[in-house]
Amino acid sequence: MEIKKPKYLKSDKGISLSDNVDDSILNKPDYPIFCFRHLQKDYNIEKCTRSDKSFPKQFLKKIDLISKLSWVEIQFADKKGNGTEKILLNSIKPKIPSPFTKDVKFFLSFYFNGRKGRIIGHRNKSLFHIVYIDTQLKVYKH
Repeated sequence: MEIKKPKYLKSDKGISLSDNVDDSILNKPDYPIFCFRHLQKDYNIEKCTRSDKSFPKQFLKKIDLISKLSWVEIQFADKKGNGTEKILLNSIKPKIPSPFTKDVKFFLSFYFNGRKGRIIGHRNKSLFHIVYIDTQLKVYKH
């Protein structure tokens, strides 16, 4: 039996704002679906180097919390709570992964562990591609 690759995991065309994604999978209901495929090796959960050993647990708690909110609720939430902050790509210090095409102008950032950590990535409809888990606050200027 052959397993078909889902439409939203097109590795040869990159990720863009205009990707055709099956709406029945990703937009009903409109809750975040998290993808770790493009998580950068220097900014993953194993690189949480702060002395606070609760970072992995706090990261998972934040993912669990926001996965239960709709994108509309997230959009209107305070950025220091369960909302997001827009980060222009030219503000990102590490290399932007090549799958993100030129029509992507910004990433979104969620705070976690108070304001000591960031989950940074790109939203494509309901799918949120996590690109950086930043516990050193080095991905962009704060």
